[in-house]
Amino acid sequence: MARKLIDLRNLQDPIDIQKLREYLIDLYGYAGLKVVEGVVETTDATVTTLVTLPMEDAKTTQLVADVVARRTGGAAGTAGDGASYRRIGTFYRVSAGSATLIGSLSTPHTAESQSGWDCTLTVSGNDVLVRITGASGNSISWYCVVTLQRV
Repeated sequence: MARKLIDLRNLQDPIDIQKLREYLIDLYGYAGLKVVEGVVETTDATVTTLVTLPMEDAKTTQLVADVVARRTGGAAGTAGDGASYRRIGTFYRVSAGSATLIGSLSTPHTAESQSGWDCTLTVSGNDVLVRITGASGNSISWYCVVTLQRV
């Protein structure tokens, strides 16, 4: 296997650390952990993508999505409304195919002030999407941290 050379100038720099991580993934075929964050605002009940996570070919990836929401205004709901969710899924891609869910999603935690709010993981082509749903007449701030482990 031909090895790529990487140019690292400062291992205190997050970009250089990410370059090193990607190099090790290419070299050894695995990485311990990657973290992705996402933020979005909603004002209605439209399903919205909070973060898009590209799945690598010939890899199995476990995703743990932790999502927190807070109502920031609007004519409906109550001041202080909020929610939090944890969604876990395992996905793979083979031979440049689409992302595929292994088994089923695990939803170990759901806490919400309004029952219409929601969070889920869905597949779209090569990607896994963290999707959220707010409520009509609610301005909501959504934030997520997704951890990915892949091999």
